[in-house]
Amino acid sequence: MVAGLGNPGTTYQRTRHNIGFMVLNEFAARHVLQWERKRFREHLSRGSIRRQRIMLIKPQAYMNRSGDIIAPLLRKVHARPPDLVVIHDDIDVPFGRIKIRHGGGAGGHKGVLSIIGVLESQEFLRVKMGIGRPEHGEIDAYVLECFSEQECDLLPTFLDRGVRALECLLSEGVDMAMNRFNAKGEGACEGKGT
Repeated sequence: MVAGLGNPGTTYQRTRHNIGFMVLNEFAARHVLQWERKRFREHLSRGSIRRQRIMLIKPQAYMNRSGDIIAPLLRKVHARPPDLVVIHDDIDVPFGRIKIRHGGGAGGHKGVLSIIGVLESQEFLRVKMGIGRPEHGEIDAYVLECFSEQECDLLPTFLDRGVRALECLLSEGVDMAMNRFNAKGEGACEGKGT
């Protein structure tokens, strides 16, 4: 199961906090996977990628309630936390860079904190999409802002890297994906962002 994190509704559609949704939308489009809406709680897409069954999920609850949607679905498909991949924004990773990690704390991310709390486990994979820290102002306001003009210019390349990192993770495993995409990695986007 692959979960992309974000907030529902058009208000948040192009904000930094919704980059998890953006990566999954791009991934689904490339692999011709259709989205289904389920009980207004999540958007699901299912299919096979390189002979591997996959379920994509975009929780349609606010970020801090992500775990309430993801955990029951994980149980429903008889999967465990290590079978879960979560794609989310990360302010501690510079804009345009990706960090793939297994386990660890939430790092202040409310969506990841919610998942950890409901699953009672930190043992899931994360694809952290770097959005960088604001130079000034509050973190909460920053993550809910739209990408800057400079970031928007680099965003298609960044989303492409996110999709390729997920494809690598699913087909070649976590070690190969970490070696190829962590830190500056393969084709990291350069630019200071905001």
